[in-house]
Amino acid sequence: MKTYLKLVGIQDLEQTSQGNNHLL
Repeated sequence: MKTYLKLVGIQDLEQTSQGNNHLL
């Protein structure tokens, strides 16, 4: 479960970073 949550968290971070790049 920890690894699954870790992967999901990483994906969320990547999506947010991409969104920020689009805003910039």
